Amino acid sequence: PVRMSGNEPASRRPLNTAFRQQRLRAWQPILTPRSVIATFFVVGIVFIPIGAVVLSLSNDVVEVEERYDNKRKDDPDSGLLPDSESCAPPDYQQTSGSAAVPTCTFKVNIPKKMKKDVYFYYQLENYYQNHRRYVKSRTDPQLRGDWDLGVGSLGECDPKDEIDVDGERGVPRRPCGLISWSLFNDTFSVEGPGGANVTWDKNGIAWKSDRDEKFKNPSDDASKVNEGINEPNLDFLMNDPWAQHDCEGLPLDQCRNTLGDDEDFIVWMRTAALPKFRKLHRIIRHDLEAGDYLVSVRVRYPVAEFDGKKSVVFSTTSPMGGKNSFLGVSYIVVGCICLALGAAFLIKHRASPRKLGDSRYLDWNESAR
Repeated sequence: PVRMSGNEPASRRPLNTAFRQQRLRAWQPILTPRSVIATFFVVGIVFIPIGAVVLSLSNDVVEVEERYDNKRKDDPDSGLLPDSESCAPPDYQQTSGSAAVPTCTFKVNIPKKMKKDVYFYYQLENYYQNHRRYVKSRTDPQLRGDWDLGVGSLGECDPKDEIDVDGERGVPRRPCGLISWSLFNDTFSVEGPGGANVTWDKNGIAWKSDRDEKFKNPSDDASKVNEGINEPNLDFLMNDPWAQHDCEGLPLDQCRNTLGDDEDFIVWMRTAALPKFRKLHRIIRHDLEAGDYLVSVRVRYPVAEFDGKKSVVFSTTSPMGGKNSFLGVSYIVVGCICLALGAAFLIKHRASPRKLGDSRYLDWNESAR
């Protein structure tokens, strides 16, 4: 309310301004048949070529996807090499120790040449990283290098907030949280058609903002708190994901002190919105010729308990990103609909034109209302 001078009561009338009194100038177009028909034709003519270009760019992307968690030695159509171990349970259901981890090798056919850069992903299905409790189970200050935080500051990480060392509770997990302790730890290598190993690059697989701002290594003094803490994690995964994590050959306690530089870890910590997702694993900086490639996987990550699926994906990109025909098809469909509607309205307007503002169409019969 607006206060009046003296003893006058407050008024609820808005101030006499163009904005408060809604007197601002506005464009109020009159939609005539000609303008509507022209709009439909213009939108259709513009959208269809855009959709065709976007769809062409998507079709130029070469993408090869191969599921591997269901490959068994007793299945002749699985694509496994004769001397390979199975990728499927129960072979990988071991306790711990790298000697017990099986390696399965299978063929992946690349039908046409893939021009650099080629992106190698792992894909998981039926894995709900978007679960509210899972997404919250992390402590960002700790991930930024503040490893002096006590258990009392790690409440969001429950139930992975503390560990039992020598029978004593209250030792903070570093890193803590369900996301960190469900780290994907299958490891891969690829052999080309000529028998040579395919070289790839780990640098650049994580977002630059994540590397620069969200993940830091602890200080030298803070990193010492992790020494000697190599506890198993058998209550959450079959294997301790950190004991089996590929960390450039570093011991486990030292491995966890380099999380700010571990782009595999940084990629995993960016949770996915949908239960089927891909995460970038490596970048191949050279062309891949067409042919059969051998993918070897050290299988550690269990997915059978939640009916999940694991796949590897080779993919190139276009200026519009990866392979996705939805956007291009959507543009073409909307353009075709607009052209069809424009043609239908044009025929109707030509066949039985109607004068704009014709008073004969007004109903003056008040009694009928």
